[in-house]
Amino acid sequence: MSTHDASCRTTLQSLTERRPGRFHDPRQAGVGGEDRTPVGTAAPAPGRRTGDGLPELLDHARDALERGDLDGALALLTDASRLAASRPPAAQPRQPDPREGTPPSPAERRVLVLLAEDLTLAAIADRLVLSRNTVKSHVRLLYRRLGVGTRAEAVATARERGLL
Repeated sequence: MSTHDASCRTTLQSLTERRPGRFHDPRQAGVGGEDRTPVGTAAPAPGRRTGDGLPELLDHARDALERGDLDGALALLTDASRLAASRPPAAQPRQPDPREGTPPSPAERRVLVLLAEDLTLAAIADRLVLSRNTVKSHVRLLYRRLGVGTRAEAVATARERGLL
């Protein structure tokens, strides 16, 4: 059994456990106390889904389970798993760089002085007899050390800290 199939089966098993308030909540009971299925929760015919959202697929899988359609539920969970895998990961909060707040190296200071003169990276590289990529690396590290994201912020922060 593949990891994907095992994951689907685990999800399938968790869906078999009832969630309070989903279908058998007494507050949702019809006349005379009989249970009723909320409008719009019945699974559509195979191949005729009403949307492509992950919550909808999971709801349809739960509905298929409650009807006893294990194959249909597994197919829906497989589709949901593929949909979830195709989505980009959620944005992670920026981790603070351990170098932030530390003083720049002598080489980075030389680059910082020329950044303040509004020279291009290529011009800075020519003046310092470095490759453009080395200058880019120094600039990237300067930005991290200063906790900034742009050249203007780097120059302003460097002036505030007395580095320029």
